[in-house]
Amino acid sequence: MSANSTRSARALGDDISGWFNRHWAGNMGAVDGNDITFLKALIDELKPKNFVEIGCASGLSTSMLAMMLNRHGQASIHSFDLMETFYADPTKKLGYLLQDALPHDQVRVNIHPSCTSLDVPKHLSSPVDMCFIDAAHVHPWPLIDTLAVLHLMRPGSVIVQHDLQMYKGAGGYALGPKILHDQLTEAELVRLADKVHPGDVGTLKTRQIDNNIYAIRVPEDKSDLVRRLCDGFYVGWDRRPKKGVGPAFAARFSAFMLETYGEEAQAAFDVGAARYNPWQPPPPPFHKRAYRKLRKMIG
Repeated sequence: MSANSTRSARALGDDISGWFNRHWAGNMGAVDGNDITFLKALIDELKPKNFVEIGCASGLSTSMLAMMLNRHGQASIHSFDLMETFYADPTKKLGYLLQDALPHDQVRVNIHPSCTSLDVPKHLSSPVDMCFIDAAHVHPWPLIDTLAVLHLMRPGSVIVQHDLQMYKGAGGYALGPKILHDQLTEAELVRLADKVHPGDVGTLKTRQIDNNIYAIRVPEDKSDLVRRLCDGFYVGWDRRPKKGVGPAFAARFSAFMLETYGEEAQAAFDVGAARYNPWQPPPPPFHKRAYRKLRKMIG
């Protein structure tokens, strides 16, 4: 083991590194050693007290976040997931790995099943210092989840996005993290290479995937960022069966966009949904003769 690797393992803690390696599996789709090292660097920089996670699943990342946050004093994690159980094994409870996590007595972890990112404000009363989004990756879900929490984020905080490289995949591809990434300015974008250097990952297990995680640095004035993120709704949505935005949620999110960000933001989402949402029924054909007849009727 190199000197850098040894220092990295000790910085994270041999016990935490060992716990991660025992529970990590390459086929889980969860964070790997590179991602954990990136998250740790941001946690060490920001020392967040109010942390939000969108997408809990097995609770692997939730457990690691709790153990890493515990080193910086009292904090809370609110983790939201649409499911009640672990999506890959319905016999296991949502966030089940937390039962086996190392002690994190200074960090209170709150799991919110059957919830979406729009439910976050119901459970938080103070600004958010850091957010990790690792839920549905098909476009436009990462945009939706980001905009759902952005108004709660403290200026200078970060929103971390996972699975950037899924746009390169074959049958299981997803464009969401990449499209969101491409709306960001250099000042807003925090890359893996900005925080993780050779040797930092140490003995943590990793995948053969590079640059799979990034963060958005939340600016003081969010209006321009909101506008650029909303532009992403105009880009073709992933047409994945049952992965689209359901009618009830679409109506709720549209109303949220109007109330929180205004008419232009709402219009961007509504136009995207009308164009691309697989849940959205196509408009009925409108014959030219019927159109002329209607014009005559209304003068």
